[in-house]
Amino acid sequence: MNEENFSTQQSLQVITEMINKTRQTLNDNSKYFLLWGWLTALAISGQFVLKVILHYENFFRVWYVLFIGIIISNYWIIKDGRKVKVKTYVGESMSNLWLGMGISFFVLSMLFVKMGWYYCYPFFIMMYGLGTFVSGKILQFTPLVIGGILAWVLSIVSAWFDFDYQMLFAVAALLISYIIPAHLLRNHQQKKSLSMEDKNFNPAESLNLIDSMIKQAKSAEKDNGMGWIIWGWLLFIASSLHYLSIKFQWEYRSYVWQAFNICAGILLLYYILRSTVLKRKSRVKTYTNQLLSKLTFAFFISLAIIVYGTAVTGLEENGINFGFLLQLYAFWMFIYAAAFRFTLFYVGAAINWIGAMAVFYFREKLGAEILLVHAICVLTGYIIPGHIAYRQFYKN
Repeated sequence: MNEENFSTQQSLQVITEMINKTRQTLNDNSKYFLLWGWLTALAISGQFVLKVILHYENFFRVWYVLFIGIIISNYWIIKDGRKVKVKTYVGESMSNLWLGMGISFFVLSMLFVKMGWYYCYPFFIMMYGLGTFVSGKILQFTPLVIGGILAWVLSIVSAWFDFDYQMLFAVAALLISYIIPAHLLRNHQQKKSLSMEDKNFNPAESLNLIDSMIKQAKSAEKDNGMGWIIWGWLLFIASSLHYLSIKFQWEYRSYVWQAFNICAGILLLYYILRSTVLKRKSRVKTYTNQLLSKLTFAFFISLAIIVYGTAVTGLEENGINFGFLLQLYAFWMFIYAAAFRFTLFYVGAAINWIGAMAVFYFREKLGAEILLVHAICVLTGYIIPGHIAYRQFYKN
């Protein structure tokens, strides 16, 4: 910073461009929520009418309407991309989040093509909640966060109903997590003016602001990888022991995952106590670290819903639950890689998505070997990148 001589006008221009870009990002994201919220809600409503009321055999054809959304979205992306002069962390975070969501929805759809669609909506609703909850935290917009939480609740409740009525839960979830928050976001953005616009900065203040933003951005991209190492080894050991217990017919093999749950519960309790009661102070409180902490919360909520949903629907009996778990792991790795710009987690995400599809497509042939697939995916997605991140963190 000392080598650059900014005039007051130049430094204020940098700040103003970032403010305007952030405002534009908020407005742009509202239109995507509205487009996909309304299109998907109309498709599901149409499917309900065609299947339940009119008894039309090819009710699934109503989903072709989503191609309209794909065309419009791509047009908007290309059009908006040409206008971009200043990249913001909010914009990049939202792009990476919904790229990961798009891949996850595609993987889920391919899985349900193979295993049947009867219980698809509880899992889709869970993903609606995950996407909108994290989006709400990125944009710091409470209605999206609340919509995500309510979608999770609907996901749990819908698992107790037949497929026909799960569609109605999905429409309700889209309404409260996509459509209503998106309209509120657009109205909020039209009324709100950022307070920084009206503030007059002197040269020293504007340079200090830019300097602090650069320092904070540098510190935001650091993580020691310890969380990945701990959870990775726990999952790897549990999967490997479960596999061995099946092969060697151990008498107490049911205790493997019970022991894992106890360890996981102790770790979660420690994390909660550390962040609330103990309140360990961080040298720099960054946007990245705050966002990742919220995303971790969303991850564990989604994980709990998957465990609950597969147990209620009986999908865990033949190992299908591990496919859903790998799909969630992949999504989390992808977002983490984007936040910290750590390429190995992109690779881990791809391997876990492939592992999820392998579990669903070859579950009958794999049998107990599903546990080995799970262990290998955890090894390549959690443990190896975690150890490399740990070494790089302390080396630097």
